[in-house]
Amino acid sequence: MLSSSRSFARNHSRYFLLRCFENTATETIQRQDDSDDHGNHIMIPETSFKSSRRYIDCRYASQMRLFHATSRREIVPLVAAAVLIGVVGRYSYRALQRMDEEHEDYLDALEAYEEKYGPVTDESTSSMPLGTLGIDFGSESIRIAFLARGTRTEPKIVENREGDRETPTYVELEYDGDDERMDRIKGISSLGRLAKGKYHERRSRNEHERILKPRDLLYANDVRAHAAVHEALLDATRQALEKVVGPRRDDKSSSALFSISDPDLYNVNAVFTFSSSLSNNAPLPSSSTEESYRSLLKSFFDNEDESQNNLYLVTEAWAAVVGAEHYSMIPGGDGPVMVIDVGGNSIDISLVSGEDECTTVSFPGLGGNVLVDAMARLLDNTIQAKLSNSFSSLLETDDMARQRMYDAAESTVKELSKKSRSEVSLPFLTVDSKSSQPLHLNSGFSRLVLNSEVESMVGIKVKELASSSEMSLPVSKAMKFPETLKDVIASMCFRLFEDSQKGPLELRSILITGGGSRSPIHLTAIKEAVTIFGGEQFVDEKVVVPPGELVEEITAIGASLTIRK
Repeated sequence: MLSSSRSFARNHSRYFLLRCFENTATETIQRQDDSDDHGNHIMIPETSFKSSRRYIDCRYASQMRLFHATSRREIVPLVAAAVLIGVVGRYSYRALQRMDEEHEDYLDALEAYEEKYGPVTDESTSSMPLGTLGIDFGSESIRIAFLARGTRTEPKIVENREGDRETPTYVELEYDGDDERMDRIKGISSLGRLAKGKYHERRSRNEHERILKPRDLLYANDVRAHAAVHEALLDATRQALEKVVGPRRDDKSSSALFSISDPDLYNVNAVFTFSSSLSNNAPLPSSSTEESYRSLLKSFFDNEDESQNNLYLVTEAWAAVVGAEHYSMIPGGDGPVMVIDVGGNSIDISLVSGEDECTTVSFPGLGGNVLVDAMARLLDNTIQAKLSNSFSSLLETDDMARQRMYDAAESTVKELSKKSRSEVSLPFLTVDSKSSQPLHLNSGFSRLVLNSEVESMVGIKVKELASSSEMSLPVSKAMKFPETLKDVIASMCFRLFEDSQKGPLELRSILITGGGSRSPIHLTAIKEAVTIFGGEQFVDEKVVVPPGELVEEITAIGASLTIRK
């Protein structure tokens, strides 16, 4: 019924319009009195309009729509086709424009290459590196970034076989006798995460194998450093090269990875980072340690002549500045950049004015590991309160419990970096010697409790370092003796200004890097320390913290960019 009413309304309206048009046209013809050029009156017979009316009536009877109406089925395909043509044309134009820009960049790069190396031939193009590998050799982990050859490529972090963006720098050495000497090393038992999972458990055992941190050995000039560093870097670098370039040689017994001419090896620039300071607080790495590290890295190349290989060595602070400039985190200019690197073992503060202009002070024992140690002590104190015989600490007597508590402490520290409280559950941690009943650890810890424990440990470490005769306290003598983490960092900054003869107002930026800086405890202490010599507005304007994982990866990314820079 409703559809019939609508049809009647449409027909009636169209018929009404047709009648109006016919009457108007008839009246116009009847009143026509105009003349043509010859003076004759123009008269149009009325029958023509009647025939037109019959034609229009037949037309409307068949199609039943207005003069100006168009079916939606006819319009939609046309509109869709027009939109598709416009989109395709726009993106085609942009693609062609980008191809022209890339071609111009290629010609500029080719011209610069020919000016430096001579004309390009088929033989010379095969010797061009495929890209740049930036290897950040940290105290706790190795991070590797790769920058493919090209002017518009971006660096990216390379994942290892487990899919992680970092590889722990732990090596388990196995000895052939009781004497832990270089000539008694039997082989490598485990590497990376597997070795880290046994580090605290094996720490006090008197066995013929030890789990070591290679970089600590290198800076201590330990005779075992060469084997440990070599194996850690070789395994991580080979994984990264196979990931980004592809497998080359099946023989894994050879330590050579890089070559300019050998097609079985990798023609890639290799940029290794080196810490800006040593445990003895030297402004730069000592020449003997740096030369030892460089000679070790040469074994990764088939030609140890530096003029015939692609080996580069840069400081961590300089690489971090290059990475931050690439992401436009710090402004350009001629002033120095202060880099505060909160590593695993130490806090390094550097003033970087250029690639070869870097002054550094370092405080060992206050890096991110101090948080893990403090959390492990809290867990140990909690379980000690449940033991009947609590004369000795589980961290000192029970190897398995120590490893489990340190694993839980590391996870808890990461969780407390994101929220203010964390729950810890360690079932069957130990057995009570008096009741012979298993003891479980189920407790919650807040960030304030951890912060208090960290501050107490910082005071102890500062006093121990001050009483040590091996190295001087890396703080300013013009300030009072530091007892808190904030005071230590502020005094280190003043000491750096004194050594470099520069002031806070000359700084372009203060760049914070390192995995330890992801914890609010370290980050808050750094900002409060900067406030002491700059004020709150200075902190807001100068302090730069890379977001997310970039705070840990900025050094590796910067290392891969140093060749382009």
